[in-house]
Amino acid sequence: MEEVRECLDRPDFSVQRVIELHLSRLREQIELQRRLCNRLEQIAARLSSTGVVSVEEFIRTIEVISMSERLERYYTPEQLEALERRRQELGEERIRAAEAEWAGLIEKVRAEMEAGTDPADERVQRLAKRWMELVGEFTGGDPGIEGSVRNMWQQEETIHGIDTGQMREMMEYVSRAMAASKKT
Repeated sequence: MEEVRECLDRPDFSVQRVIELHLSRLREQIELQRRLCNRLEQIAARLSSTGVVSVEEFIRTIEVISMSERLERYYTPEQLEALERRRQELGEERIRAAEAEWAGLIEKVRAEMEAGTDPADERVQRLAKRWMELVGEFTGGDPGIEGSVRNMWQQEETIHGIDTGQMREMMEYVSRAMAASKKT
């Protein structure tokens, strides 16, 4: 509705654009629901054949449900489409490798931060640079998507089981490191 209000306030208001925005959002919701339906069908099939579903798989399904609801709050339909295209471009293997790299990078940044290392330190500079490269890889360098990611991390308490409070501290530390690198 906020997007519709913005359209109505524009001098170049277009009913066609409002309808396109609504259709785009509906298509994204349908796609998210289709994915969830597929996952639930897989679980139901396993239950029918074996009578057992792992706790891990069940939890992942709940996370998918929760995450899809969150995504709709922070990303426009166009951003979600761009992220899906980006996911397809990168491929599952690269995404898994990046997730593993993130985990290690987060631990290194946390260690430097907890040790009180100056953000201008060369080690922190390298970590901050890699952090921003991974963000850029995920977002495709789209500043709007980067803003949506930042908003989600600022407003949610946990994401993928990660305490966002601690992550926000690290994001601030990385930001100070990036600012320091621009000064030199």
